[in-house]
Amino acid sequence: MGFGKQNIIALFPTAIVVLIFTMGVGFFYFFSPSARSLKTLKAQAAQVKNEIESINTEELPQLREKNLAFSNIQGNFQNFMEKTLQAQKRIPGKEDFGSFVDQLFLAAKESEVEFFRVEYKGEENLKDYNQLSLEIQVKSDFPKLGKYIEKIEMMQRIITIDRFNINRVDYGSQVEAKLFVSTYFIEE
Repeated sequence: MGFGKQNIIALFPTAIVVLIFTMGVGFFYFFSPSARSLKTLKAQAAQVKNEIESINTEELPQLREKNLAFSNIQGNFQNFMEKTLQAQKRIPGKEDFGSFVDQLFLAAKESEVEFFRVEYKGEENLKDYNQLSLEIQVKSDFPKLGKYIEKIEMMQRIITIDRFNINRVDYGSQVEAKLFVSTYFIEE
């Protein structure tokens, strides 16, 4: 049985199909992006495997300990920054002094305390901040005075009531009080 013209013509479509199939497989294997990605991933996997095998297992507890210590340092730093911001709100700059006096007046008004006078008593430089002292004179009954003192204590900035004097105005329930208060500010 020889290869005649008829046999060659009959095999021609099959040969073309085999040729197209071979070219398609070759294209997808050699030129397809996914084939290149697959080769890259295989190479990366081999590299990671080599790195894992090269790690000394005796070092793992030390590495975990260092990682934990680093996490703790990050947490402590974040906590420190939050507390610093809170402190800055509680010990503002001196330019906020006017708003402090306004807050004292507002607290008196809300507590129904009669405000007589505010007298500046001085300023003292303490290492990282300054202390500013005032004498406040008010008139009220005891419950309202207590409410006023409570409002002072609840203010966001740090305020101390260093001492106070209370005198009865008359034989009624009214009293006059002198409050010696201090607040603090950062010199900017």
